[in-house]
Amino acid sequence: MFGSGECGEIPDGFGEVLRDLRLPNCEKLESLSPLPSSLENLNVANCISLENLSDHFNLEGLKDLNLTNCEKLADIPGLELIESSRTLYMSYCSKEKAL
Repeated sequence: MFGSGECGEIPDGFGEVLRDLRLPNCEKLESLSPLPSSLENLNVANCISLENLSDHFNLEGLKDLNLTNCEKLADIPGLELIESSRTLYMSYCSKEKAL
């Protein structure tokens, strides 16, 4: 799935086969519901309305996470669980409290 700038929400039920999710520039996207543990790459760069990730957001299997310019994102539950991550981009996340 690739960002178009118009997406406002992500439908449930992706299944356990999703490995790569790219939603850059989805300016209306406000939150992300739990995603499958199979996810390895997540790009939500420039989702300027993104305020939160679900408390049940599974980050353990992520290798690449791009949260660049998610300026309203204040908390990333489970960030400390990312063990296999190779890349984490978080510039211009002005409301993020701490890593």
